[in-house]
Parts: sequence; structure tokens; C-alpha cells
Amino acid sequence: MVKDLSSGDIIRLLEFSSDKETANAKCLIAAKLIKESANLKYLVSKEDSEITIEYLKALDLFLESILSGQNKNIKMTSYYQDVRGIIRILDGYEIPEIIKNKLRKFDELTNK
Repeated sequence: MVKDLSSGDIIRLLEFSSDKETANAKCLIAAKLIKESANLKYLVSKEDSEITIEYLKALDLFLESILSGQNKNIKMTSYYQDVRGIIRILDGYEIPEIIKNKLRKFDELTNK
């Protein structure tokens, strides 16, 4: 089911079904699972639009969780490497403007 939903739909679904802190934690879990799924597919076939879409979805979910600041119980800095790893993989691909805006905020947050 997650595969068929956009990152925005996943976020709205999680926020609707949980309090903000729990939704944030679930968003991180979804991002991690989507990223790992894309990693496995990437090992088999490096050129696949479905893989790119999954990486973009995972990136958006990671950024949404990190930037929201909704969960004080999770050390968000431990997810910075996930974001940077996806950015390296997506180098050369067109990133949607909404994600670019979140990346700028992430860069400000991480002083990069």
C-alpha cells in the first residue's frame, strides 16, 4: 500500500491516525523501509524510474520528519546520513521543487 501512496499522502495518513510525535516516528520508519527497498532494487538495476521515485519518496519523508521537530525522543541527527546518502544516489536526477525547498531548510539546519 505504501508503494502506491505519495509521500504527502503517507504523511497525511500518519498524522490522521496518530498524535504528532507517533506520526513522526512512523514517518521515519516508512522512510527507512522505502529507502531499503530502493537500495535492494538499485543493486539489481541501477536505471529504473521506480527506484528513483522510491528514493524521492524516502527523501521527502526523512526531510519532513527531521524538519518537523515533532519528536523529542528521537535523535534526528542519526538520520542525516540517510538523507545525504539518498542525495548522492539522486545526483543528476531532477528533484521536485518542494523537496528542493526542504533540502535548503535541511542544509540550514545542518549548517551545510
